[in-house]
This record gives sequence, C-alpha cells and structure tokens, in this order.
Amino acid sequence: MTTTLAATAGEQQLGSPSHSQLTLRDIDDALDERAGVEHESEHVGESHDIEPFDPTLIVIDPREPSVDIVLRRIEEGAINLQPDFQRMGGIWDEGAQSRLIESMLLRIPLPAFYLDASDENEWLVIDGHQRLTAIYKFMCLRE
Repeated sequence: MTTTLAATAGEQQLGSPSHSQLTLRDIDDALDERAGVEHESEHVGESHDIEPFDPTLIVIDPREPSVDIVLRRIEEGAINLQPDFQRMGGIWDEGAQSRLIESMLLRIPLPAFYLDASDENEWLVIDGHQRLTAIYKFMCLRE
C-alpha cells in the first residue's frame, strides 16, 4: 500500500511541482536532496521487502561487569564506542563528566548501559555512549 499526501503550497519547494500528490518517499527524497544527503545507488526494478520488526527476537541478558572489565574491553577494542548510528563521543563538557564521576564515587546508581552483544568479540554501544566515554577518559586518559 502506498501512502500519499495531498500536495500543498509547499510542494514546489519539495521539488515536484507537476504532480498533485506526493508519496512519503517523494517527500523523504526531496528533503534528503535539499539537505545534501546521498544514498547508495538503488537498483532499478529490484524489490526490497522489509519485514516488520519482531520484538520477541531480542534477547535481554542483564549483566553487571566491573568497571575494570568494561574499561579493558574498550581498550582492547571489544566495545565499539563509535558504531555508525552513534553520535560523536566526548560531547559532554567537563562539568557533566565530573558530575558523573562524582555520582559514581558516591555510589549513586547509574542508568543501565545498553549494548548489542550479539557478537561477543565486539559489543556495540546502544545507550550510554557519553557516560562510557566520560568514565574511560577519567580512568584511562588522565594526565
């Protein structure tokens, strides 16, 4: 099923003035073009059916590794702090990093870190990137 939106006055800005209706794909493509986003080449006529997400396939395995184990895995490259979907690390200013370290020293519980451990040799950081970066900088990169 194709979802369509009625064209509006802003249609000309989105790049399809000769059509009276735009699909969501048309709008996405036009916005990407305006923003300078490039896509990998698409194969004409090739169909890519996307299956609906099945949340039952996610296995949640809560672990409580020590800070030492986490830091060692980061140093060995076994925790990937920069997966493609993650924003840049080290965005927190020194004050925010200091407050995190102070919270740890006061034994205030931190929110959970979420990692994709489907590959035991390389965990991907899903949530907690800034916190892990701050802890790593404090423990391993101090001068």
